[in-house]
Amino acid sequence: PVLVGTTSVERSELLSRMLTKKHRIPHEVLNAKQHEREADIVAGAGRLGAVMIATNMAGRGTDIKLGRIDRAELIEHWKRCNVCPREVKPEMDDQEIMDRIWRHLAIRECGVSKADAQSMDPAEARKRCLVKWALEHTMLTEDKAAAMDDERLMEELDAGGGVLLHRIALDDSIESIGGLHIVGTERHESRRIDNQLRGRAGRQGDQGSSRFFLSLEDDLMKMFAGKKTLYLLSKLGMKEGDSIEHPMLSRSVENAQRKVEERNFTIRKNILEYDEPMEHQRQAFYAVRQPVLEGEGIKERIFEYIEDSIRDEAGRLLSPDYRASCISEWVMENLGTQIEADRIRRKDREDLHQLIRADYLEEGSAVLANTCNEYLADDLDASEWDVEGFAAWAKREYDAEVEPEWIRTAGRREIVTRIETAMERKIDATDLAPLDRFLLPDYGARELVGWANNRLGTEFEPGIVTDAGDTEQAVDRLLDSAREAYARREREYPVDFAVDMTTANMSNNPQQALSQFCAWVKARYELNWSPTALPSNDPTELRRLLVEQAGRWDDARIAERAARASDAAGDDVEALDQWFQNECLVALTEADKRRATERGVDDFAEARIRELLRSELSQFERWIMLQILDSTWKDHLHSMDQIRDAIGFRAFSQRDPRIEFKRESARLYGEMEDHLRERVTDIAFKGRLQAQQQVAPPKAPTESTPARPAAEQIEAARPSVAAAAAMLAESDAPEGTEEQRRDLEIA
Repeated sequence: PVLVGTTSVERSELLSRMLTKKHRIPHEVLNAKQHEREADIVAGAGRLGAVMIATNMAGRGTDIKLGRIDRAELIEHWKRCNVCPREVKPEMDDQEIMDRIWRHLAIRECGVSKADAQSMDPAEARKRCLVKWALEHTMLTEDKAAAMDDERLMEELDAGGGVLLHRIALDDSIESIGGLHIVGTERHESRRIDNQLRGRAGRQGDQGSSRFFLSLEDDLMKMFAGKKTLYLLSKLGMKEGDSIEHPMLSRSVENAQRKVEERNFTIRKNILEYDEPMEHQRQAFYAVRQPVLEGEGIKERIFEYIEDSIRDEAGRLLSPDYRASCISEWVMENLGTQIEADRIRRKDREDLHQLIRADYLEEGSAVLANTCNEYLADDLDASEWDVEGFAAWAKREYDAEVEPEWIRTAGRREIVTRIETAMERKIDATDLAPLDRFLLPDYGARELVGWANNRLGTEFEPGIVTDAGDTEQAVDRLLDSAREAYARREREYPVDFAVDMTTANMSNNPQQALSQFCAWVKARYELNWSPTALPSNDPTELRRLLVEQAGRWDDARIAERAARASDAAGDDVEALDQWFQNECLVALTEADKRRATERGVDDFAEARIRELLRSELSQFERWIMLQILDSTWKDHLHSMDQIRDAIGFRAFSQRDPRIEFKRESARLYGEMEDHLRERVTDIAFKGRLQAQQQVAPPKAPTESTPARPAAEQIEAARPSVAAAAAMLAESDAPEGTEEQRRDLEIA
């Protein structure tokens, strides 16, 4: 059996067509297109005379099992291969069959006539065949080959590996005739792939052999041999189709493969250097996302972002250079003049206006000189000037009325004087009063308070910052106020959500909506409200009452309720679960039960009740964090792909693209973190999940339909992300940007 290895599917199909049309050799093709038949093809690849063509990678996970040989099958195979004469029968004894075979081979291989072969001694016929094969497939000369005995000749042929007929015998297994033979149609650029193909023979202690063929037109030889080798061989008299066999050639091919592998290793190493920043960023990002996904430490993470945002904004807005930079930006935007912020610092109103006027005129004069050289070049005749373009520029920039014909007749000095006069009129007519707000001593503090009120939903006055001793004290005040505002949100948000959900469900099933609302109030605040006797029919009044009740649940009251749970359950976690189902309408999960066992019933009950009081807000926090994290990360990955595609151009400026990529990736990741922090800060205080009307409310309990347990009723009453179909941003602050509104929408 023969396994023919190729380097690609296209090569294997080409070879298959050649064997079919030209040589009519039955064979099987194993490649990626034949993966469904792979097991059947491999199972028959070890039979007598089997030929399988496979890519170097195909089927390497399965051993080819060598089969047994039937005497009649072997003789019939020899006849098809023209090794055995037609008159040989399986019933003949072994010696007679081998004698006939050697005479037949003498006719076929050595050109002996049929009559001479019949009278020739079988030993002589064998000797002549061995000598001929030795001359063709070894380095022996004719005299040396003729002087050797049969055993020496066979050993030389074994070492040459070019022919196997010298060992022909009536064997009973594939292994005894040499096992699987590997034929490589070309050498792969990787030695590992060649060794994998060669390793298909001789597995599990079986016999086997392999032989590879190369052409000077193979890709590997083209890379390292080239035209010079072809020219040298032609000078030596080598022709198309001549074979070259020498150990030096094998070593040269191995050296070529080693060079290719080194090049590929360098390429892979270079790719890994580009992947290294992404791997570090990926680990850092998912270290933040995974706890959010598991619902752990979300509030703490949000306040980290809020604190960082407040510190950054305070450092920027309270900086001594902030007012100067704002004035510089205003001047650039409205007058097109660049003034460094350092020159504006400590200027009063009059000095600032004089500085702006002087710089505007100075920069305008320089621009005017360059424009005159462009439109009214000295080395051109006046008839060739672009007077229309210059007149349009003067009108656009300084509202100067100049006639094109006048420009041709006037002198350069006269033109410049008229434009400078228009320039002075424009700066004198410019209203610089908008700059006065930047000169206020508390301008930075007002901006910081405005930013805080917009982001945190507060109503601070500038005094909270201006009365502070330094920036750090102002930050502490803002953080304390932010914590107070968020504590107020923790009390109000669950109530707002419950009232909104009840209002949304009233039009569908009022009785069920009110029952669920009263069950929620009982489980949350221990208020015995009845659907038929609510304190008020006004949702606004109900909201006010519930917010007041939420404010009364301080640490002492939470600890009191937790103590009741602990007394009722003792150390039994299952009893604690039953208490939470009856009293709080919530069932403990397996993770909750493990935490109760580890921390103790008292501590767990207090923590679980505290968490229950803000469960709606916790769901909202988890939802927005996941949405913002995922969208921001996808945008960052897109930016990284764009940078990676274009970073190679940095090499033109003598910069290492790998180092530049690491710098750019670090910059992009920092920008992503800033953007993530700003979006979370912007939404955390103002966003809310919108309660949705239930599509198919359950039927009321009847005699045939028992009432649901309390733990199931709460699933319909308590808000959750699964029950909310959309998210809306509701805030008293002014309408945000398009990006902010998009962040707050849910399809």
